[in-house]
Amino acid sequence: MPWSIWSPENFPKRMDDGSLGDYAIAYRIQVILKAGEWTPLAEEGFYKDSYCQSFVNTEADWKEVVTSAKDVAVRICRDKGQSFPINGKYYSTGLMYCNTDKESPEIIKALEQEGIKRNMEFRRQVVKAYEIQFRLAIQGKPGRLTPTGYEQECYDILKLTPPEVVNRPAEQAPAREVKVIEPDPEIISQLVSAEVEKRMAAYTLPKR
Repeated sequence: MPWSIWSPENFPKRMDDGSLGDYAIAYRIQVILKAGEWTPLAEEGFYKDSYCQSFVNTEADWKEVVTSAKDVAVRICRDKGQSFPINGKYYSTGLMYCNTDKESPEIIKALEQEGIKRNMEFRRQVVKAYEIQFRLAIQGKPGRLTPTGYEQECYDILKLTPPEVVNRPAEQAPAREVKVIEPDPEIISQLVSAEVEKRMAAYTLPKR
């Protein structure tokens, strides 16, 4: 019974620092998922996992656990998602699962379409959450001005443009109007003549 998981995204992902992160893990079992593909789980229908709870008495504390492939699929699909501070609602990333041997092609196709729909809504919530961080940052509060690689991917897939900080020049006060008043030549001539006559009178000797 090949239980399989369909994913709209890659898991794990390449993070901004170059490392791998965001693994698809359930019950200590990691599954590598590729975007747009069905990944079959254990062919025998279950996984075996052995572990020791104590290093004091390893023989007594050694345990073997059997987990069905369906349980792994259900858990991974359920856990891949998150709640957003906008409304506190949980949004699924869009992983889907089924027994591909027992479902018709029509059902499998419908599951894929539902997964794409959920993933697009998830990405919209990622964009909204980032833009809240952006608005906080431009107000001088704790936030971020630059989107992460995944947030930028969401913008690209949704065909949206992330907000940008626009450096605007400081508004300048309007220049004061300077009026140039040209003097009247005739008035200047009269003033000069009066001043000359006044000075000449000071040097004229009185008559005897």
